[in-house]
Amino acid sequence: MMEDPGGQDGSLLDAAGVQERLKRITELYAVAKTLILKTEEYTHKADLQPIKELRDAFDHVMDCYAVRFGLNTDVISQGGSLSYIETHLDKAYGHVYRAAYDTLDFFTLILREKIKDVLSGYGNEAICAVIPEYYTTIKPDIIFLCQKIAEYRDGKDVAAELRHSTLIAYSREVKQLVDYHAAVTSKISALEEYKKKARKEKISSSMTQAIIAVIAAAFGALCSWFFMN
Repeated sequence: MMEDPGGQDGSLLDAAGVQERLKRITELYAVAKTLILKTEEYTHKADLQPIKELRDAFDHVMDCYAVRFGLNTDVISQGGSLSYIETHLDKAYGHVYRAAYDTLDFFTLILREKIKDVLSGYGNEAICAVIPEYYTTIKPDIIFLCQKIAEYRDGKDVAAELRHSTLIAYSREVKQLVDYHAAVTSKISALEEYKKKARKEKISSSMTQAIIAVIAAAFGALCSWFFMN
């Protein structure tokens, strides 16, 4: 049997409280990592604050393993190894949580603005004709999710477990915004076609009205000449 490094008890990391903390950190880390990569994909730049949060979380996790492998003799000599590990895992969780939530909040705003930018050059008539579900489904869903995240941000009195599960649930819902952005972007050609068609119809209508006005003026002048003579 391999000797335990530093003479420390390997069961420290197997304690129920430690295992539960590690699981929650791992769940949120996966969420934070995915959101950070997606945000970088859409903005083409890295947001340093979430990355710093993950770095700080890693420091706390390493502090735990320093105790586990007998490298932090001060904590070990004082007999507070388990409580020390649990405290630092809680701090690590806090950093990962902030990284995940801040990126979720920012990514949601980015997607909302990108969808708005795609449609900014087109009128309501074009949008309704080409993307009929935009005003009935897409826009209400975007507003709803942004409001829920804002409420979630303000819910400081919400129980920690509920906040954890809600954050993970919202991170999944953001995928719907990604799909909406892709759907709206795929309609750009159709929107442009509709815009050109509407412009031609407007020009044609203006020309028709001009011709009618010229004919009416000519007819009026002819009538005036006829009655005057």
